[in-house]
Amino acid sequence: MTIEVTHHNLEHLLSLQDYVLNQGRGYLAQFDVNDRVVSRTHPHGVSFELSLLGPHGTQLLVFKNASLSNPIPAEHFPARRFDYNPLRRQVRTTGKLCTYSSTTDLLMDFFTGIDHILLMKRCANDSDRIGQETIRNHLLKIAQGGVWKNPNIWFPSDAALQSILTDSACDLLQTIRDRQPRSITELSEITGHSYAAVRQILNSLKNHKLIELFCAEGCVQAIDTSDWYGIGVAHAESWKRV
Repeated sequence: MTIEVTHHNLEHLLSLQDYVLNQGRGYLAQFDVNDRVVSRTHPHGVSFELSLLGPHGTQLLVFKNASLSNPIPAEHFPARRFDYNPLRRQVRTTGKLCTYSSTTDLLMDFFTGIDHILLMKRCANDSDRIGQETIRNHLLKIAQGGVWKNPNIWFPSDAALQSILTDSACDLLQTIRDRQPRSITELSEITGHSYAAVRQILNSLKNHKLIELFCAEGCVQAIDTSDWYGIGVAHAESWKRV
């Protein structure tokens, strides 16, 4: 991936807010980027947290912005990298300090870390590799200000999308839209699926930002948010909106 780097372009990093990339087999890359008042904690006016989540929502890799220290050149920005510690079953409490001269460098480092973890866990999917490359190049161009923001929920292939939007998941989404059940129990009763199965599907949809779960009157309810986000599937030469 060859991207021309001119400056750190942190303002374009904000365009990646709420991006979710399906990495296959339940692994997700998520982007949480926000505007902040310039301070020592947020020296460039941006807070960011780039995360790789495992199948059960465990953070396996995190890149977070760090406070600016004197040795770091003003044209660079600092970040801390946190890796999952399998012995303690948590993200390490101390992270390696890294500095980047561009958002592109940060994203490339993040993607390299993702590939390393997925390779160790033998989760690399050859059929999705071209799609992943397409998505990553698209995000890198956004971070350079080269393209407008398009769908922010990405799947590397039709098969990856179908693995999330199964018939049961689509049935639940349609029921949420039409019947607006007041609890997971009510949703389970309407659809005829077991409570455990419904909860598992809802958690998967929540991770992909297709629904939101919240507690009201002591019951967990689901709201369909799939219309709030754009969903895209990457292909070898382009992408399509779902």
